[in-house]
Amino acid sequence: MGDYLSSTADQEHQRTEYNREKWEFDVNPEGEIEEMIELLEEKGISTEDSEIIIRTTAKYPDLFLDQMMYYELGFMPLDKDEKPAKQGVVTFIAFCLFGLVPLLSYVLCGLVPWDTYSSINQTNLSFPISCVFTGATLFLLGLSRLTSLTNAGSYLLSKCC
Repeated sequence: MGDYLSSTADQEHQRTEYNREKWEFDVNPEGEIEEMIELLEEKGISTEDSEIIIRTTAKYPDLFLDQMMYYELGFMPLDKDEKPAKQGVVTFIAFCLFGLVPLLSYVLCGLVPWDTYSSINQTNLSFPISCVFTGATLFLLGLSRLTSLTNAGSYLLSKCC
């Protein structure tokens, strides 16, 4: 629920800011162009180069607005395919699945017939087993995330597993 609400609020905030910047560009294009030139100059680009870049970009309003959103407000362009409900469901399912791992280790320890192992104390063993399971799960989760993002992750996965 939190991921859904957060994503929805972020999208709404970005849309509001985008519409405000679009209105400002429509009403006062020269003022917005000057503002963008100043932002590029602050980043170390010469005035001449900044003017060339921004005046060329201003010919393409959508591109100009995307750059303005990034340089002025720090927003990346909105992803039109982003679905907050889907993100919320995926986060909820992942939370449930990965949240069960520490509990499952206690359940599995409860299924072992500890009476036959007189020298082992179930209470002292359950916590370390839970820690190992949790650590392994977090490692695999991180590795899967790395694998989905980079070729280096695929290489690591092929070497260690």
